[in-house]
Amino acid sequence: MELAMLLKNKIFDNAIKLLTETISSLEEYREEIDDAERLTIEYKIAYIYFILGKYNSALKWTAKIIKDPKRQAREDVLSFTHILNLIVHLELGNNELLEYIIRTTYNFLKKRKKLYRVETLFMNLLKELLNYNTFSDISEACSKFKFHLMRITSDNFEKAAFIYFDFESWAESKITGRKFLEIIRKKQKEQLV
Repeated sequence: MELAMLLKNKIFDNAIKLLTETISSLEEYREEIDDAERLTIEYKIAYIYFILGKYNSALKWTAKIIKDPKRQAREDVLSFTHILNLIVHLELGNNELLEYIIRTTYNFLKKRKKLYRVETLFMNLLKELLNYNTFSDISEACSKFKFHLMRITSDNFEKAAFIYFDFESWAESKITGRKFLEIIRKKQKEQLV
């Protein structure tokens, strides 16, 4: 619960400190934690590693979740784990895998029969980014993505998707070439003022 609160309030320095303890507790209390709660905690661990730019660690956690066949407890968290996995591969420059992962992720999301528009927009953006190599092309594509995001953020159904991943800040990081964590911290400071 503490980890969830820190993520929600964007207090990443404390979340970072809590990571080791959380990972240790996951192992220690393995039998007491139900699958749905474990999945949620593991996603948050992967997301924190992603925010920190520790993509290999984030990838380790997303792979752990995706590869576990018993992971049907929280379809929403599982869906966003697939999306986070895609973003991690993109950040790592694993372009040769991305085309396949995009296809399998899209099929997974479609089966859910509740595809968020942000998911569709994001999948289309990733397909587009596969063809771009220059910063200006990537920045322009992400600017268009961010524009479309802004048009759907007030939709109550779509708001749920933004709980799991800060698409707007990620797009901003791609537009400006700044780190994701830096963008999130800047937004946090602006909200406090």
